[in-house]
Amino acid sequence: MSFRAKRGWYLEGTSAYTWRDNGGRVVTEATGGLTGAATAALTVARDNVFLGNLLVASYVASPPGWQYTVSDHLGSPRAVFNQSGQLVETHKHWPYGEDTNPTPPAQRLSFALMERDGESARYNDHARTHDYQLGRFLSPDSVGGHPENPQSWNRYAYTLGNPLKHVDPDGRLTIIVHGTWPGSARDFRQGGAFFDHVAKTVGDRAIASFLWSGKDTHEARMSAAASLRSFINHYKFAPGEQLNLYAHSHGGNVGIAAINLGLNHKVDNFVTLGTPSVPAYRLTGNGGIGTWINLFNRFDEVQRHGGGEPDSSPQMGAAARTHPYAENVEWSIDFGPFKSHEMLHSPMAWDKVYPLLSRPPDTVKENVYLEVSE
Repeated sequence: MSFRAKRGWYLEGTSAYTWRDNGGRVVTEATGGLTGAATAALTVARDNVFLGNLLVASYVASPPGWQYTVSDHLGSPRAVFNQSGQLVETHKHWPYGEDTNPTPPAQRLSFALMERDGESARYNDHARTHDYQLGRFLSPDSVGGHPENPQSWNRYAYTLGNPLKHVDPDGRLTIIVHGTWPGSARDFRQGGAFFDHVAKTVGDRAIASFLWSGKDTHEARMSAAASLRSFINHYKFAPGEQLNLYAHSHGGNVGIAAINLGLNHKVDNFVTLGTPSVPAYRLTGNGGIGTWINLFNRFDEVQRHGGGEPDSSPQMGAAARTHPYAENVEWSIDFGPFKSHEMLHSPMAWDKVYPLLSRPPDTVKENVYLEVSE
């Protein structure tokens, strides 16, 4: 695991630094060095422990020992206890984040797990700065609003004017797509082994399970592709927010068809797992994808027989294993001709793919799990 250090806030002329893990969570805070100094001797102030994307505990340097955090539904720390069980901090917030406690929290993370600016009435949401006295962001959303949602027309608004229920979308949207046959969808929904492992690994704020008929016909895949395209084109992306699409078997061809139909947002990371490569689902240019990883297993006989003419049903003709424009990665372990196909959506296969993806640092909020049906 890699970590990123960033100088992002100040205390009485002293710089403070945060280190983040691959999921963008603040795992370490340190202080030291005068404001503006080129070098600094740092002292670790606290190490944070998360359960998913909720802050649950911290080991603090002064006084040394563990502290335990209780958070609300927005992820805001509400109560902090020391290792003896004594209450050491309580915090309540007005709707847009102003703390009713005049004593600021001892840690960097505060309302909705945004980073507190100790010198102003502001929170750093990384994409933008939020001023809780104004109840607005200080810069406009670079993504325009949608006609069907008038609240989105205000590009300075925080959480579409509903801060008691929502956190503002930021970070990344991940969509997971199952393959042929409806029964295969179980592993791609919340509670399924593959879905939960991907969610835990990527740490993205919004993770959607896209459910389609799973019928083994060209018409079914094109219908699913149109629905997937509609969902993506109506989703309100935050500035700099990534779109990641991970799909197994013919679910990958649903994704390719959706891209060919035209998306308003680039697919930053596209992963196809055992997706049959056939002419009917060739990507028409690679301008809409950042990184495409195609994982295949040469012992997988399902993929190799997933082709056929578009008007044939079921489609069981010859198909290739590799895709043009993709980085084709072989993961060949012999689990048998059919099990080898199924294992391509296992946690073991995902761990082969994940290090190859392009994922910038970002602040991660409590996960929002979605189910989207065509």
